[in-house]
Amino acid sequence: MPPLVGDHDAAVEVDHAAVEIDDADGEVAAMPHTPRYEPSWYYEELGMELVSQCLRPRDRNHNLASSKVDWLHRRLLACGHDANGRSHHFMAHSWFEVAYALKEGMPELISSINMRLKLGQCTLAKHLYERVLLMQLTDAQIEVAARKLGEARTAIAERAKSPPRPGEFARMQDEVTQILALPPSEKTVSLPEKAKMLPMMRSEGHRANKGGDFEAAQLWFDCAHSLSQHPSDLLSAANMRLKLVPTSPAAEALYAHALSLQLSERELDVTERKLEQLIEARAEEEERAAAASKSAESMVYGLPSET
Repeated sequence: MPPLVGDHDAAVEVDHAAVEIDDADGEVAAMPHTPRYEPSWYYEELGMELVSQCLRPRDRNHNLASSKVDWLHRRLLACGHDANGRSHHFMAHSWFEVAYALKEGMPELISSINMRLKLGQCTLAKHLYERVLLMQLTDAQIEVAARKLGEARTAIAERAKSPPRPGEFARMQDEVTQILALPPSEKTVSLPEKAKMLPMMRSEGHRANKGGDFEAAQLWFDCAHSLSQHPSDLLSAANMRLKLVPTSPAAEALYAHALSLQLSERELDVTERKLEQLIEARAEEEERAAAASKSAESMVYGLPSET
């Protein structure tokens, strides 16, 4: 049984000619997603739809043989341990999530929740531990989940006493830095293993995107880029973020980084087009916010609103 992570603080030489940038629209309506920054920093509770999204049934109708699933699953977990050992909890969360998406298992799910707790999502983690404790668990898993639930409740109480001020957000872990970090060491996965893993991981990312689960697709492409350090995987990861949040600061940072790399004509076109799309979306959002503010002001002071 894979160990639970978070319970204790603890470039690939392949042919990329056929690497495809996932720039396709999903075939069904996009699912909600769960941001990895706590959405309720100043509140006691959060929407239960976020909890349901974290625990949603995963689409495991892949075409991989069971032997390949087991082989890939072990290596995804190894990469999660590697990232957690480096305190890269964003990437550790990604690795444990894709391992859980590939093959259902409580250790992977609990480990992914542990990473959310380490990222400061104590409110969301609390609800997730409570839900997990209603599931079928081993005695060891019950002990861990119950103890981590206690830690989450303590963190909530401490945060209520002293909620973070705006300037304190700068001290949070940086998602983009971890995505762009060096890949797992060869002790974790060898170069031949990475070359074998990548086509399967990319296939799962494309499949998730086509199914409308852009959050799952984002995590697969995050992990693919971690192994490959290839611009196309980076752009696919950014594109999924843009589908989830049209004004995503993380997507903007990834596109900006991509422009500093040696890109193919196709990669450059996608980067510039998506960056322009993001900037336009942000401008529209700011215009709507300004209009709403002006309308609210007019209602307060009884002024006529402009049409």
